Amino acid sequence: MNRYIILTPALGNMGGSQMYTANKCIYLENHGWEVNVFYYLDFPIKIKSLEKHKSNLIPDLSYGFYFIPSKRRREILNRIKAFVRKDDNVIVETHLLSLANWGELVAEEVGGRHIINFLEEGVPVFNDRQSAFFEFKLKNWEFINAHEMNLHRVFKEHFKEDFLQYEHRIDFMCTNVVDESDDTHYDFKVSDYTILSIGRLDKPYVVTMVEEIKKFVSEFSQQTFNLIFVGGSNSGEEENRIPAVFHEFGNVNVYMLGFTFPVPLSIIQSADVGIASSNSILVTADLGIPTIAVDMYDYNAIGVYGYTTQNKFLRTDEPVIPISTLLKDVLLADMYPKSEQSSASYSDAMEKEFEKELAFLKKSSGNDKVYYNVDAIYSRKKHLFSHLKWYVHEKLGVK
Repeated sequence: MNRYIILTPALGNMGGSQMYTANKCIYLENHGWEVNVFYYLDFPIKIKSLEKHKSNLIPDLSYGFYFIPSKRRREILNRIKAFVRKDDNVIVETHLLSLANWGELVAEEVGGRHIINFLEEGVPVFNDRQSAFFEFKLKNWEFINAHEMNLHRVFKEHFKEDFLQYEHRIDFMCTNVVDESDDTHYDFKVSDYTILSIGRLDKPYVVTMVEEIKKFVSEFSQQTFNLIFVGGSNSGEEENRIPAVFHEFGNVNVYMLGFTFPVPLSIIQSADVGIASSNSILVTADLGIPTIAVDMYDYNAIGVYGYTTQNKFLRTDEPVIPISTLLKDVLLADMYPKSEQSSASYSDAMEKEFEKELAFLKKSSGNDKVYYNVDAIYSRKKHLFSHLKWYVHEKLGVK
């Protein structure tokens, strides 16, 4: 039996990682794989196909494995191993670099192969020992989204030119969130312009985006604006903070829709401009809405996607542009009008992409199953001190 084990941060709420996980699970199951997904953040599950994995919540996966005492670590590994039969061909996939050590331990426990497929946008600085682990995975063809930009993001000063021979690019299929048949009615007020933001509100760029929108609407006080935010924050704080920013603006109506799935097509069609970063850009852009792409590091606009840029994450040679400037270009100068939605079949694109991701597994299939000693990455002192912190947090309730 082919078995695919996924370690991911969350199944609940709504974001690109949840949609990607759901899409990949469906593809794998349709192609004969048994799939088990484990996660550590407990939020209401919006995507119905993920509900079957609801009982696989393991909060301790939120810690680096070296925080977890050996007895508890054994319990976690045994819990995951219980799903695996002796003759299973097992692939373990991890969606965060912080989960990669766990993935290596699980793979060794079940005799499988561990593939790193990190989804996070903010990558920390890793020390020599941590970078050596990622280099081992890369050179073993077990680092699936290893295109050049990501390699620089992960390795930083540890990057080596010969890493490029292991380069591999994937497209995260996670933007099929719009439902044309959803007739949910939203009572939006009539306005001159509608600005739509799609994406999690706790992403770093959101603070800058909101300030830039504020700057724009304050400059054009004779026009009226609807601001629609599809997405929420895990803490719930942004849902209160953002409306407060526009509280004194009589020309602005703010609509906080929270984690919404599926997104009714009518919401997308009501927008005159979208603002987003990473793959959320495609939700509006593919439906013909001029969409401002935001750089994930400097939080300024990269450009209008499909017109002045094809980048969804980081700028290459595009100039740094304030979001408020592009709002003027799109809404007032009408430089980038709405267009016809993409006619390409998303389901066909998903089939091809996930076929490519499975084909990648063949690159490491002939290798001996050698596992990295992740325990050796961290000193004994680090293990003991981290165990103490885990104990204080879990047993005494001290955060």
